[in-house]
Amino acid sequence: MDEHAQKRGEDVMRKEGVSTSRGGERHPSMPMIASLTALTIVVFLVDTSFMDTLSFDGIGYQWVSLHAVELLTLFCCGVVLVFPWLRRSLGLSRKHSKLSSLRKGVRPPQNLRWRDGVRSRASAAGVGKDNSDGHGQRLEGVSAESASVLQQTSMVSYWNGAIGAASKEGDTAKAQSLFQEMQQAGTDPNVTTFNTLIHASTKKSDIIGAQNWLNTMKTEGVQPNVVSFNMLMNFYAKRDDADGAEAWIEKMQDSGVQANVISYATLIHARVKRGDFAKAEAWLKNMIDKGVEPNVVCYNSLINACGRTGRAEIAEHWFQEMLARGIEPLVTSYTAVIDACAKACDVERAEKWMNAMFAKDIAPNVISFSVMIDACAKAGEPERAEYWHKAMMDYGLEPNAHSFGAVINAYAKKGNFVAAENWLGFMEKLDVTIDVVSYSGVIDACSKAGEAERAMEMFRQMQSKGIRPNIVSYSSLARPFAKKGDWVAVESLSTEMKAGGIRMNDYFLYTLLLAYANAFPKQRERAEVAIRNAVSAGIHMNDHLLSGLSRVLGRSAAEAFTHELLSGNSACPTKPHSSKLPCSHQQQVPEWHPAAKRSLAEARRVPWRRTQLTSCAAE
Repeated sequence: MDEHAQKRGEDVMRKEGVSTSRGGERHPSMPMIASLTALTIVVFLVDTSFMDTLSFDGIGYQWVSLHAVELLTLFCCGVVLVFPWLRRSLGLSRKHSKLSSLRKGVRPPQNLRWRDGVRSRASAAGVGKDNSDGHGQRLEGVSAESASVLQQTSMVSYWNGAIGAASKEGDTAKAQSLFQEMQQAGTDPNVTTFNTLIHASTKKSDIIGAQNWLNTMKTEGVQPNVVSFNMLMNFYAKRDDADGAEAWIEKMQDSGVQANVISYATLIHARVKRGDFAKAEAWLKNMIDKGVEPNVVCYNSLINACGRTGRAEIAEHWFQEMLARGIEPLVTSYTAVIDACAKACDVERAEKWMNAMFAKDIAPNVISFSVMIDACAKAGEPERAEYWHKAMMDYGLEPNAHSFGAVINAYAKKGNFVAAENWLGFMEKLDVTIDVVSYSGVIDACSKAGEAERAMEMFRQMQSKGIRPNIVSYSSLARPFAKKGDWVAVESLSTEMKAGGIRMNDYFLYTLLLAYANAFPKQRERAEVAIRNAVSAGIHMNDHLLSGLSRVLGRSAAEAFTHELLSGNSACPTKPHSSKLPCSHQQQVPEWHPAAKRSLAEARRVPWRRTQLTSCAAE
């Protein structure tokens, strides 16, 4: 044992008032406290006033006041005597643990300094030289060779812990420095060491560094395992690079490492994220052919993919296959199937799976109920959505903004703005945070009912509460004004939206075109400039916008105008009064455009001639 470390430990213990002997003696003040307690009891018993109480009828206020000093002394002594035992029982003796380490001449590992040398690190790891346990005690019955292996193993565990701590902090430089010191200390790294360094690099998105650590592992003669390759595969899968993930499973197999269920689950998830269901199913089949039993995660990935695309039948097929393999589905499995039914607007099927979950005694969560409510909302059945929302609350689950928003959206589809506003008030009553989605649903309900003024009131109320509107809010608010042909109001909303940093999208642009079409007279010039500005801002023309423009200009004129615009024959102004600037955002005529199927000469045979706009209010 290091004499300096032992002396330092004993000095600290003496300062703390703890015995430095090996016998584990009690605190030197304990006998003194016990003696004081005994003396107090003796004094208390011989007190003449105490003898008078032998015939007392009860302990009263007068008796307590007469013996207050003795009682207080007994109480304090009792606390002092009981407290050390209570502290040890509750595991609060942190200082005792630290001092015990110092008594043995070993500082706690977190306080180790690199200048203490390799010997003190070995002591911290629990192994010393000369076939000892690090505290000077020889390991009986252990050969020198076995003790050497034990020492190496303990040192590797110590270094791996230090490198792992640096990795968790995201300090890859410190982890690399510790690895170098580990080698300089003569400790050979193992597969856990390198896996920790690979994980640290992938967390920092340093794939080159991770690959270098894998190569270093092979150079050091350490065979990578399945965890090493799975981390690299997961890196590519999270970045939507399924090809990169598949390349690493090939390298893993070339290295003689067998893929496990996590490897295949990663590949299936990577393919599902890209919508490549055929390859995801192929990997599942490959997994089974290799003798690797799939787990619930593999099937959940496929079911979730079907849910995103509304393929309820295929989602049910994978769910049934999971059951056939004896894999117990989770609440997420049922929720994914319900979501697939919701996307397909099949409420009956969604309710069937919801009831199946209840029958299996699987507790649904808030997401399960919210998905069910969404299914009712998409099918335009607000009463059904309200029923499932009440069932969620009866089940003891707290509703959230999403569940309320789904019910509001269900009423919005029916144009029932009164019920939508009532549910918004219900949210406030339950102190549920109201977000822009909830308000947008109410505004949409007012718009569908033709209540433009009421929609504007709800919009301003949302802004007064500090909720920032989004493009959906503006589009829903603009729609009733557009139906009335109030293009001034719609343009005003467009200006306000632009000032708020919200970019116009094709849906709001269509609403603006609708306002120009319903105006009297029709605002042809404004519609043309609005399309030009939108195209120059990066909005791509589609058949939806073409139909809106056709309502203003007429079908033939709209086709000819968009053909010239997208072919670069028409100027694309970036600001008002500059229609002769060169076009900086030219596009090829898309296949959907009718003019793409006719010659340019035929497309130009239209009776209407464009006029130059002198003032632009669509900026």
